[in-house]
Amino acid sequence: MMPNKRSHHGTTNIKKTLNLIKQTFTVTALAAILYIALNNRDELITIFLSAEIISLCTSIFLWILLHILSPLFTVFSFKLFGNNINYKKAFIIHNKRLPAKYIPGGIWHTVARVNDYHNEGVSASSIGKYIAFENIAAIVIALTIGCILISQNTQDSSIHSATTLLSVIGITTILTPILLKLLSHKLMMNISLKKYYISILITAAYWSIAAASFIYFIKSFTNLNIETNYSMIGGTYLLSWGIGYIAIFAPQGIGISELISASLLKNSMQAAGLIPTIAAFRAIILIGDIIAWSSTFFIKKQN
Repeated sequence: MMPNKRSHHGTTNIKKTLNLIKQTFTVTALAAILYIALNNRDELITIFLSAEIISLCTSIFLWILLHILSPLFTVFSFKLFGNNINYKKAFIIHNKRLPAKYIPGGIWHTVARVNDYHNEGVSASSIGKYIAFENIAAIVIALTIGCILISQNTQDSSIHSATTLLSVIGITTILTPILLKLLSHKLMMNISLKKYYISILITAAYWSIAAASFIYFIKSFTNLNIETNYSMIGGTYLLSWGIGYIAIFAPQGIGISELISASLLKNSMQAAGLIPTIAAFRAIILIGDIIAWSSTFFIKKQN
């Protein structure tokens, strides 16, 4: 049978269109953030000059911890799917590929790691399952924890109802393997619930630390006059990250995450230019990534 050239051409056009949308949205989002920052530059300067260095350093330190925790998730997740990779190799692979995060497209850190796992002898089937599990677990756990924190702290009844519903859906999704195991042992016979829930707990710890990093970042700016508790701030970060991650037209959630965070916190944090302030957290992430990436050179020299 001859391949359908028209179908292939149509798929290529769709990919090109999606890439164009992503690039256009990214440039537009960055331009909008820059515009807002320039319009509120005097207040932003005051805010950043008031930053507490200890809180900023704590924020960076917590972000670095995430790159120590991520390889642990890799180890247990591969065990879950029948393959083994030791922590040291998982750590080096994860961290040496961090610069790929910043290549336009938002997928290259994953692509680079997939190639490294394959070179380590991990089966293609296990790699595919691992990548799917990694992404699904990240989205579900981040949104679930975020929604729980927001539902317990928001004063808006509609937001409370929506986040409570999402929390229930998230918890149900996490518990699904137990239900499937009870209903059909054969269906889940190759899945270790112990390894599954260890992976889930590691992911929950990961996002709790990520939220804490953001909280310390916001806490460092004393001139923001925060009128809400830190649980609400942490929950807002996780929810905005989750939605930004799902928005495929916004690589790394640029613009989307900042807009959602600012919308949820605008009634409780009295400061103009909140969006560019939140966007500045990406600088904390970048510094943490650079330090974690640099650590791989030290480890290699020790070998």
